[in-house]
Amino acid sequence: MTQGHSCKHSLHAVIYQLNFLRRKLLSLSALAILLVITIFYFRKQTTTSNLTEVLPAELTQRQEIVSKQDNPVTTRGPTEHRRAMNRRGSTTAPPGNERETKYFTKVRDAEHYIYSAIAHLDSNIQRANVTSYNLNIVITSLDASTEVYKCCALFKDIKTPLVTPAKVQFNNGNAKNTYIARQYICTVPINSSNLPLTVTLATSSSCSTDPKDYVTIHYPPRHPGGIALCGKISHSRALDPENVIEWFEIQRILGVDKVLIYDLDTSENVSRVFRYYQQLGILDLQPYELPGKPKNRSLSEAFKHTSQFNQDESMAVLECRQRMGGYDYVISHDLDEMIIPRDNVDLKTFLQDHVTKYPLAAAFFFYTEFFLTTWPPTNPEEDLMVKRYRQTRVARWECYKYVYLTSRVLASITHVVYPVSKEFNSQQLKPDVAILHHYRQCPEDTWKTCNVESNVDDIMTRYTELDERVLKVRTATSTQPRWTPVKWDKTTNSVAVEHER
Repeated sequence: MTQGHSCKHSLHAVIYQLNFLRRKLLSLSALAILLVITIFYFRKQTTTSNLTEVLPAELTQRQEIVSKQDNPVTTRGPTEHRRAMNRRGSTTAPPGNERETKYFTKVRDAEHYIYSAIAHLDSNIQRANVTSYNLNIVITSLDASTEVYKCCALFKDIKTPLVTPAKVQFNNGNAKNTYIARQYICTVPINSSNLPLTVTLATSSSCSTDPKDYVTIHYPPRHPGGIALCGKISHSRALDPENVIEWFEIQRILGVDKVLIYDLDTSENVSRVFRYYQQLGILDLQPYELPGKPKNRSLSEAFKHTSQFNQDESMAVLECRQRMGGYDYVISHDLDEMIIPRDNVDLKTFLQDHVTKYPLAAAFFFYTEFFLTTWPPTNPEEDLMVKRYRQTRVARWECYKYVYLTSRVLASITHVVYPVSKEFNSQQLKPDVAILHHYRQCPEDTWKTCNVESNVDDIMTRYTELDERVLKVRTATSTQPRWTPVKWDKTTNSVAVEHER
C-alpha cells in the first residue's frame, strides 16, 4: 500500500515534471519563433533600405548614359544602336518577370510591355520660376491586360518610389486577345531641382525594387517653330535605298527638321542610307520589335488584316507624338509618301500661313495622288523616281495623312488625330492647295482595277536641285538605282526596252 502510494506519488511527480518541461519547451519554441521573425524582419528592412539606397545610384548612372545619348543615333548607326540597347537590357530578370524583349520592358505579373516614358517640361512654368508643380509622364505601351495600374516613379535623391495612380490617356480600342496600343499618364509632384529618373507600372500593393522593371524617362528638348516627321516603321527588307534617298532629300528641301523612324527590320543597303542621315543629324532612329504573342508575327502583308497589325503599327505613331512633342508641327506618313504644296513654298511657310487662316486648326489633312510604279514611267529619260513617274490617279480621299500642331493634339494614329479639346478642329485641305504624293505599286487587294482615271502631274520637276543632291548621297552611300535612264525616242514616242541594273 505504501509502495503503491509511493509509486502513485512518483507517477504524479513525473507527470508534473513532464508538464512543466512541456510548458517550458512551448515557451522556448515561441521565443525562438519570435526571434526568427524579428531577425527576418530586420534583415528585410535592411535589404530594402540597401536596395533603395543603391537603386537610385544605379538608375542615376542609367540616366546619365541616356542623357549622353539624348539623340544617340546622331553618332551611331542602326546596328551599333541595337547593340547598345541590348547591352542596357540584357540582364536576366528575376523569375516571374523574364525579359522576353530587347526594347520593351515587361510589366511585372502582367501581359503588358512598356516601350517608353516621356515627359515634357512646361517652359511657361520654368520661365515663371515656379519651384514646384505637377509633371505628366506619358507611358506608351502594348497592353493585353485589364489591370488597374499605379505609377512608381524614382527620383535621384529619394530612396523609395513615389506612388501615384496611373490613368489611361489614350486607348486604341478594346480587341480581345490583342496587345492594345495604349498610353498611361503618371502625374507626379516635382520641384525644379529634382526630376524623376525612371518609372514603371505596378499591379500589386508595392512597387518593384528591381531596376530592370523601370523605364528611363526621356525629356525631349523644345524646338520652337520646328517640323518633325514621323516616318513610322521601317519593316520591309525590300525597301529601295534609292527611293529612300530621294524621299529624305525632298523632306530636307521642304524644310523638315527631324525625321523619326522605328527600325524593325532594315536591310544593310538601307541602313547605310540611314547612317548617312543620322550623321547629318536629321534622322532619329529608334529600335523596334513586336513583343508578346504570337512571337512570329510581323508587319508583312500576311498579317495586314489582323487586329494586332493595327495595334503594332499604331503604337509607333502614338509614341511619335510624345517623342517629337518638342516640335511645333508633326507630319505623319510613310517612306513612300510626301506632302507637296501646290505653291512653290516650304512647309514651314505653308503651315504658318494656314494656321493664320484657320486659327483653331489642330491638324491639316490632305488628299492623295497615287503615282503607280506598276504603270510604265512617263519619263524614262529621268534619273529620279519622282520625276520618272508622273502619271497619277486623280486626287482622291483615300489613305489620307496629316500634319498636326503638337500643342493642340493629345494623340494620333495612322489616319486619325485627337485634339486636346473640342475647341480645336481638323481642316481638310483641297487638292489645289497641297497634295499627298504616294509612290507605290497598284494596290490590287483594295482596288477593283488599276485601269482608273488618271492625269500627269509635273510638279516635281520644279525641284531642280534634287538631282544633284541625290547623286551626292548615292556616291556617299554606294547606292545605285535599279534603272538606267534611257533616251526617249521622239519618232515613235516610246521606249522599246526599260533597262534595269
